[in-house]
Amino acid sequence: MQPFDGSGYGVSMYWRWKMKEIAEENKESCPCWIQKEPIITFKEDSGFDITISCQDKTCDKTFCKTEKELVDKFKIFYKV
Repeated sequence: MQPFDGSGYGVSMYWRWKMKEIAEENKESCPCWIQKEPIITFKEDSGFDITISCQDKTCDKTFCKTEKELVDKFKIFYKV
């Protein structure tokens, strides 16, 4: 699956799908994602960073490996 448009829905769906795939591979996926979509936040404060969190604030999972791998894939794809 590849994003087919330069912006908007296609791209966001691709990166959300890719994030879930990476989290599953790293054993960092959260069961709450079945009911509520995870929140992906892009930050440019210190270079470029992505944080992943659950809508349900009672989840205390961390997604360190997934965040790092997603940033790397994002930079490669967009040649950043």
